[in-house]
Amino acid sequence: MEQSKQVKVKFSNELLNNMLIGVKTQKDLWGKDGGIIQLNKAILERILNAKMDFHLEDPKLGRIAKNNRTGHGKKKVSGNFGEIELQTPRDRPSTFEL
Repeated sequence: MEQSKQVKVKFSNELLNNMLIGVKTQKDLWGKDGGIIQLNKAILERILNAKMDFHLEDPKLGRIAKNNRTGHGKKKVSGNFGEIELQTPRDRPSTFEL
């Protein structure tokens, strides 16, 4: 099995400063709707949308069949970061699996 390469992600100081605007307490960062939860939610939803794009790509045309998207559903996921309600993409033929 081929081993995937680890991608090193870099965050600029400006980006981090903008993300932490308004964070005054530990609860602001780690609380139920804190910054860490919101960051995890944003990342997971982007990953799901990218996975849907890949799923809907027409191999003959090399582009995404956007008319097969039918909006979003909701799904709760739990992890060591807490519980997050995600907006999960849906497709018309209902063949997309998480």
